[in-house]
Amino acid sequence: LIVTPEPEEVKKQIVATVNMDNVRFLRCETNDTWARDHAFITMLKENGEPLLLDFCFNGWGMKYAANYDNMINSNLYYRCKTLTGEYVYQRDFILEGGSIESDGKGTLNRNEKTKEETEQYLKETFNLKQVLWLKHGYLAGDDTDSHIDTLARFCPDDTIVYVQCTDKKDEHYEELVAMEEELKAFR
Repeated sequence: LIVTPEPEEVKKQIVATVNMDNVRFLRCETNDTWARDHAFITMLKENGEPLLLDFCFNGWGMKYAANYDNMINSNLYYRCKTLTGEYVYQRDFILEGGSIESDGKGTLNRNEKTKEETEQYLKETFNLKQVLWLKHGYLAGDDTDSHIDTLARFCPDDTIVYVQCTDKKDEHYEELVAMEEELKAFR
């Protein structure tokens, strides 16, 4: 599924390399930011039906325009005939997809400065047992202000992979060593 304001132009660029029978297009204005951060966050109900949670994306703290990107999910839901699931309006809460990471077993990791209200909201919304919080972690030049999915990711078997820095002269060293210690303490 490709969302673009110019489907014909995109088709010209990919037609030689892609089986077009497997590609669907939705003509829609975009701000050209990452779908990971503005697209649906999907959960499954007990019966396996998808819940399509539509949160507000604010262009990484209003750094970039997001007005068109915030309309993509509702456009997809109401105009794309192959999309299945129940639409859940969550636009009163800013949540970028890359700012959370879940192990799929009831634990979610998020790097954020405010805690209590956000944690309660996340637990209720995603049916979580716990939220793990990182106070450290920094990557220079990252537009997302070091989203958790760039710093640390859940893997199977209770494993977390993460960015590490071993060069004491590197500007990231202190923050990433502190983040590593936080991660080691998580249970």
